[in-house]
Amino acid sequence: MQSRIDKCVWCKAEFISKKASRNLDWTRHCSRKCMGESQRRGEFRTCKYCQCKFCRAKSYLTKNGKEQGIYCSIGCKAKWQYENLHLENNPSWKGGRFLRSDGYVAVRVGENYELEHRMVMSNHIGRPLRSDEHVHHLNEIKDDNRIENLELVGIGEHISKYHPSQRQLDKWMDCNCLNCGIIFQRKVNEVNNHPKTFCSRACFKTYGYKNTNRTCVGCGREFNGYNRKYCSKQCYHKQPKEGIKVTHTCQRCGNSFESIPCRKPKYCGRNCMAKSYVKNK
Repeated sequence: MQSRIDKCVWCKAEFISKKASRNLDWTRHCSRKCMGESQRRGEFRTCKYCQCKFCRAKSYLTKNGKEQGIYCSIGCKAKWQYENLHLENNPSWKGGRFLRSDGYVAVRVGENYELEHRMVMSNHIGRPLRSDEHVHHLNEIKDDNRIENLELVGIGEHISKYHPSQRQLDKWMDCNCLNCGIIFQRKVNEVNNHPKTFCSRACFKTYGYKNTNRTCVGCGREFNGYNRKYCSKQCYHKQPKEGIKVTHTCQRCGNSFESIPCRKPKYCGRNCMAKSYVKNK
């Protein structure tokens, strides 16, 4: 094998070129990397951000009639745009203020955007707004953020005062709570199905404790309570906890044994069950 010092066709670096036989030519590349890059059919360019060389197909460089192949990757493109087209340097910059799709105006504060009408109210009262505080536009124009047009209200007041629910009044009626006596509204069909009306679950339970007469299962004393069997915990703990037992006959040994009604055992224990299983097998 013959050898000589030659220059790489691609990177122009000196290397030892070899020739295996007379019929073969001298090697022209210093490595497989240079050989692969030289065989590419695209155009080599230099990245605008990291200054590295990269190859792009010629059809890609004229794609959509725009100049392509400026950056080697999307990451380099994003980094260059963030450093050179950020905030005021961006041609689409509008001063950090824009109109959202829902009609409210957003203003850039630091790295985030906040609603302008909440910022105006916060600066007016001298403190940040809580999450349960809303700012209402009096003339119902969402981008009119003058302090004269803004009103600070709570969530409940905002809904009840400016956004009332569209109820069908003929389907609702006034009711009196049987426990506390306050007047509240309920649907007519619910009142027809349940004539005894209560404003809350607590009033329903309290009324049941006061007006339900029951007899204690343990001592037989009458007491007022709702959905209870015993008048006190003492009566409940005095009652025996053993339930009803059912008598069965073991299929293996013939002995009688007891179990609860929901079970239907065939054997009196595990020993009889194991012996019966081995015998049948």
